[in-house]
Amino acid sequence: MTVLPSSAWAAITCKSTTGEPAVNYVGGLSTVHINPDVPDGTVLATRSGWFELHRPLTITCQNTPPEGILGVWEVTTGAEVGQNIHATGIAGIGVRAAFATGQFYPTSAIYGRDFYPVNLKYLSLEIIKIGDITGSGTLQGEIVKATVPAADGFQLWSIRLSNPVTISPQKPTCKVATPAVEAFLGNVQLSAFDGVGSSSSARPFSIDLMCGGGHAAGLVQVAATITDAGNPLNRSDRMALSAASSAKGVAIQVLKDGEVLKFGPDSSAVGAINQWSAGHAGNGLFRIPLTARYLQTAAVIEPGTANGRATFTLSYP
Repeated sequence: MTVLPSSAWAAITCKSTTGEPAVNYVGGLSTVHINPDVPDGTVLATRSGWFELHRPLTITCQNTPPEGILGVWEVTTGAEVGQNIHATGIAGIGVRAAFATGQFYPTSAIYGRDFYPVNLKYLSLEIIKIGDITGSGTLQGEIVKATVPAADGFQLWSIRLSNPVTISPQKPTCKVATPAVEAFLGNVQLSAFDGVGSSSSARPFSIDLMCGGGHAAGLVQVAATITDAGNPLNRSDRMALSAASSAKGVAIQVLKDGEVLKFGPDSSAVGAINQWSAGHAGNGLFRIPLTARYLQTAAVIEPGTANGRATFTLSYP
């Protein structure tokens, strides 16, 4: 009978001086615009470099055998789909990761009892098309980890994205099809109004854009601001008639989907005052349907011409 020392069968246990694994953050990626029509297997984007350890630490493992312990490195974004490429949860998008020697994960390494993670860790990350791309998605958090299977899966290392990375099909660009847009309100009878706050029937008009250069799954968000040309500081939901108008006691309102729009500055900045969403445009004609109407603003309306002028500023956040 052979008697073995207790360490031969004692479980391997590991602990970190920080209570967490070694962490390296991968930066340099934010939004990746892609062509969804390329063949499967095409590398859409890459990010390679040496990335700093988040904070220093020591990992110590007890009951380590003389030959050391096995650490297993693997990609954590999803199941492997072949050629070391892993799914991501984004339709048609996979990732593949490699370390400094060019070898792709998964891989393994032998570690001793005391483990001191190096300050810099190399990673090469590829974003690859693996199937039909039907829309946008986001990669975030951990992408590679190292664990010790013999220590109940204790995690040695975690390589994470420093910020969410948006994967988006190439978006189209747009331009206004008709620079000058007329909204004809017609001849309105005084009987159409019944007091201050009443309004005439709304008449339709539209702002038309021609968009192109995007891919089938790519849509661009369109935002708009309407500005009172006669009073650019106007932030209300009504526009006074132009100085050349002879009518009195009415103003003009512009509506989208039945909601009265407020006027804002002539600014394309994201989040400008009273900016509103016009929708999402793909390739081709994109029409922004609007309506306009007269609003009674005084107890007595004086008939006459009733015109106004506004400008639209479009932006693509």
